[in-house]
Amino acid sequence: MSEGNNFDVNKAVDDMKKDRHLGLSVIGFAAAIVGLFLPWYSFSIFGITNSVSPGLNSTGLLIAIAAVIGGGAALNVMNKDQKQMRTVAVVAAGVALLVIIANYPDDSLGSFVGVSLGYWLTLVGAGVALFASLMKKKSSEKPAAPVQ
Repeated sequence: MSEGNNFDVNKAVDDMKKDRHLGLSVIGFAAAIVGLFLPWYSFSIFGITNSVSPGLNSTGLLIAIAAVIGGGAALNVMNKDQKQMRTVAVVAAGVALLVIIANYPDDSLGSFVGVSLGYWLTLVGAGVALFASLMKKKSSEKPAAPVQ
């Protein structure tokens, strides 16, 4: 492997310190992953309460994969084309956000099911990652030169 393909952690940390959009994007993806292991739903019936988190089941695994790909793309761990990696980060954050929103509990369950901290952390994390990735992509695009 050539020297140019190695990921430099110190450079990534310096880049995050200099660019708030990059830092927010990575923090958002990390928060989405952490939220997968916290309770998403709480069920309460006859005074007995139980909570459920997706962890790495099918839903959680899809969100985790999207967050890891998005975070890696935001940090550009593969040293590829910056524009392409920013697009990957935006798409990954969007996929994660759509999956999270699609897993909001059905209203027909009424007061038996409540949404817990893990769901909200994952939702906000993916939302922040999407917003920050979009802002990073937008700020990096150069305006087209006027035609004369």
